[in-house]
Amino acid sequence: MKRIVVGTDGSQTAQKAVEQAAELAAATGAEVHLVTAYRSPASVSLWPAAPRLRA
Repeated sequence: MKRIVVGTDGSQTAQKAVEQAAELAAATGAEVHLVTAYRSPASVSLWPAAPRLRA
């Protein structure tokens, strides 16, 4: 195993998943990559590149 990818949302459950991934990585020499996503509160239409993104 080379990489372990963990999705996280900041919850306690996600924190436990991160801890488990860290333990597994320590045992196997794998890298841990944390991934999160969020919806920006700003409207995309306010971005300078918005007209190009609609194309």
